[in-house]
Amino acid sequence: MEYGQKARKRPLFSCIHCKKNMTTYINERYRMVDHVQKHHFALSEAPFYCSMCLFRCSTREALVKHVTDYRRHALMSAMQGGGDQSRFLIENPHPRVVKEGVDYEVTQQGCSDSGDLVSVKMTP
Repeated sequence: MEYGQKARKRPLFSCIHCKKNMTTYINERYRMVDHVQKHHFALSEAPFYCSMCLFRCSTREALVKHVTDYRRHALMSAMQGGGDQSRFLIENPHPRVVKEGVDYEVTQQGCSDSGDLVSVKMTP
């Protein structure tokens, strides 16, 4: 460890699917789960999704927030006649589960690999 660097107290998570292209580390498990669901699962494999916008998420609250806060969704809905938004909101009864060792791996604390730690911005 170089002078001025702090030792990591928590593990980093690395996407196995993206590892072919480059190694990128994410510092929160929930962000890794969201990344895998958004970029590596089919729309129908997500726990919750919007069939109009192709938005995927892990919770019903995030899906409801998408409908109310995402301007593009509101515009697309208005173009299709508006009305009841629930017809676009799908809850998958059998979603695919993100699994450690299959979809992502945990790197050891204080990892000194050449990968970069990134902050993932969650988009609606």
